[in-house]
Amino acid sequence: MNGAHQLLTKAVDASGNSRTKTIIVHTLNADVLPMEKQLLQLINNERALRGIRVLILNSRILNAARKHAQDMASNHFLSHTGSNGWSLGMRLDAEGYFWTAAGEDLAATQLAAQEVFNAWMNNAGQRSIMLDETMVDAAVGCGYDFKDFNKSRWVLNVGHL
Repeated sequence: MNGAHQLLTKAVDASGNSRTKTIIVHTLNADVLPMEKQLLQLINNERALRGIRVLILNSRILNAARKHAQDMASNHFLSHTGSNGWSLGMRLDAEGYFWTAAGEDLAATQLAAQEVFNAWMNNAGQRSIMLDETMVDAAVGCGYDFKDFNKSRWVLNVGHL
């Protein structure tokens, strides 16, 4: 299960002395998360209503989007440039998605896919990326600051080969 998990550890030495410690382990599985699926579905529903072909989930784009979202959440920033200086194109290339065109939408602090979708639809630049008729592949990545879920980050990456 994705999220923060509390584990209790106990160590005992040869004399019988013991000590316990609680640790927190954070997990983020490789499968597409429900909220990532939901946001992509909302985008595809809107595209279909407008007669635009739906975007196809691409695992390489998912890796790029999710890593960038987590980078922004963990390091408390919102930018198309990662903390390592990488651009969208560099992130896609690193994942083996050799694009000819690509776009990226970002969001911060929203906790639900519908909130992110509404915000992007209300912004002309972000809406144009979601509804770009030339794009074929896509993925949504979510990232969290596990100490403060209000600092979540969302990334939509779209592209075509």
